[in-house]
Amino acid sequence: MAEFYFPRTTERAEQIFANQPDLLEQYRQYSNRTDNTLLPHQPYLMSCEPGDGQTLQALKRFTSPELQHLQQVAQEYDELTVALAFVSEELIKPVMQLLDKYGTTATGAIVGAANSKYTVFQRSIVRYQQALLDLHEASQAKAQASGARTKGAHNAVIAAKESHARRMHAEMNLQFKTQLQRYAANLGASAKRSVLLNAERGINVARSGRSNQRNGQTLRFANSQQVATVKRFVNDSQMLGRGILALDLGLRGIKVYSADNRGREGVSQFAGFLASAGTGALVALGTRSIGIALMLTPLGWKVLIGAAIVGGFMAASYADNDFQDRAGRIYDRISGRK
Repeated sequence: MAEFYFPRTTERAEQIFANQPDLLEQYRQYSNRTDNTLLPHQPYLMSCEPGDGQTLQALKRFTSPELQHLQQVAQEYDELTVALAFVSEELIKPVMQLLDKYGTTATGAIVGAANSKYTVFQRSIVRYQQALLDLHEASQAKAQASGARTKGAHNAVIAAKESHARRMHAEMNLQFKTQLQRYAANLGASAKRSVLLNAERGINVARSGRSNQRNGQTLRFANSQQVATVKRFVNDSQMLGRGILALDLGLRGIKVYSADNRGREGVSQFAGFLASAGTGALVALGTRSIGIALMLTPLGWKVLIGAAIVGGFMAASYADNDFQDRAGRIYDRISGRK
């Protein structure tokens, strides 16, 4: 499995490749540099296995902004970066495309069929989205009602739907955790074999203290296909803040607007269920907490992945005016307005 190092700042090759003359020579061969300088945000091959050079060539197809974004993602998710890319591509994206094409009800029938090829996690995505939509409809019914007594009659229904949405979110995150762990284990299997096959090199690296001198990120790829999958993941995602990724899968989603100003208002109207159901307690994974949620933007549903799903979405009441204002500001940020 090819191992790559992405410096955050300019570094000296002889420090990174200490006591590893074969890797230093390989660096000089692949980088075409004579000054022994590792440049920031560039991939440098740290292994000498057959096929590693091909994987390096696949990484060199990244543009400079893509490499910087990859390093930013890797800084937050480390060894889970590749697993996240595959979970997104193989599990999340197909369901979101079905939702876009057929709607929630028809998609629920497709993924829930007895002979369905879809996983429990994929079914949980649909159930969670349906719970969010049900909660939104209940919220809208209350908003359209006249008089305090009439509005108050909707509270019990909204509370029940909110509780259901929370349960669906917790179930989805539990299944997400399971799938992420499974993908991380499968994708990392060849890395473990590589370490076993190169025990002597591992001992030399440990003695040299090279790992302690690294200030950047290290990523491992088994082949160019993994690199291509991560490239698509990088291009489909954006960082909304530290530890928060938004997957924009190019879906139309649920339209809530006919003009820009109505789009912003639509997001504010969704503030309630986004606060209560879309930011439920996240499931711990190893030493970090990572989960997913769905969010409605003017362009449709986005999948949020992170250690703290948009902390600004926490409020005691979905009807709170201050919270709706904060939701609008978050909308402006995601839509590119400052």
